[in-house]
Formats: sequence, structure tokens, C-alpha cells
Amino acid sequence: MKNGTAYRELAAELESWRSRPPSELVSAIGQPRSSRVVEADGEQMMIEVGVAWTSEKREAVRISATAYGSSHLRVERQDEAVVVPIPRQLS
Repeated sequence: MKNGTAYRELAAELESWRSRPPSELVSAIGQPRSSRVVEADGEQMMIEVGVAWTSEKREAVRISATAYGSSHLRVERQDEAVVVPIPRQLS
């Protein structure tokens, strides 16, 4: 798995999640991580995404994404995350 390719795919996935309505992000908290397989630059990788509160104050959520490479000889993994503020009435 090429790091640049993995980063590009993770950034796109995180941006997709970040642009969702805050209510949808809050409803994803505590749910199993979503996963999908993507093909980029001739390689397959699995991307998993999960959402959690950043603190007990419930003022923001952390969207965490992990890319797993397709190598069967070693574990290839890259992690990225973004933090999104949540309006008080939704927390």
C-alpha cells in the first residue's frame, strides 16, 4: 500500500463524513465501524470509519478512519482523523 494513495483515500473518506449533518454523525456514535473496499492506483485497500465523542462534554466528535493494505505478507495500516464540532442542542 502506498502511503500517498492511502492518505488521499482517507482524506476523501473523512471529508465525506465531515460534510454529513451533525445529527447523522451523532447517530453513528457507538455503532460498529463502517467498512468498504476501494481500489486506487491498482491496489485494493479496506477503509474503516468510526465516530466517537471527543470528551464527556459532548461538544465535538472524532471521525477516525483506517486504511488497511492488501498485502498478505505483512499488516499495512494508516490512520487519520478529524474533529467536528456538534451544536449543543444535538449533544
